Amino acid sequence: MISSLPITALSLLHHCKYWKNEVKTNKVMKVTKISLFDEKKENNKMNNRNKYMYRIIKYIKEYA
Repeated sequence: MISSLPITALSLLHHCKYWKNEVKTNKVMKVTKISLFDEKKENNKMNNRNKYMYRIIKYIKEYA
């Protein structure tokens, strides 16, 4: 009983470690996908804002 216990604990620990790493990599994959998507969306937002600001400035220059 006592001699078999450490082996079980060790295998359990190894399994937990493996599972934890797998979960971590999945989380990282999800996070990177999301962040890349958000970055693209944010760039589009910024471009639209810049175009809008450019139009306003152009309008002010022409009619002020």
